[in-house]
Amino acid sequence: MTLALIAGQGRLPGLIYENHPEPPVVAALEGAALDTLTPQISFTLETFGTLLKALADRGVKELCFVGAVTRPIFDPTKLDEATLPLVPKLAEGLSKGDDNALRAILRVCEDAGFRIRAAQELLPGLVVAEGVLGKVQPSEAHASEAARAEALHHAIGSAD
Repeated sequence: MTLALIAGQGRLPGLIYENHPEPPVVAALEGAALDTLTPQISFTLETFGTLLKALADRGVKELCFVGAVTRPIFDPTKLDEATLPLVPKLAEGLSKGDDNALRAILRVCEDAGFRIRAAQELLPGLVVAEGVLGKVQPSEAHASEAARAEALHHAIGSAD
């Protein structure tokens, strides 16, 4: 299945590219300076619909969003015809913080028929196993503090 990397900065996009069985298509936000890859396709948020069509035309079935990006400024005067129908789906997410913006973009991609792949799916061993990584085991007090921290994390995340 053909994969496209929607690539940002950092080493991770290059690692996935180098370790994938067939070379993925590389797409990046226009003007983004990638660290290790050269994009084959550049796009803007205003041309996102055209990007999806171009990827489908190349036989891409899977997308992996990987690497650091700076949130682009959205200019509605630059919308292209293929992106215009996506605006209602994207607008709500873009107005509610980075996490919701990315979720909206992922939903649009899935609705267009693409399968979203996580970096850790494509690069086994990327994420450490769950559990204690050292010899010292946490006490009950530590477990209680960790549970409180997790609750705070979720509260802060939902406010993003």
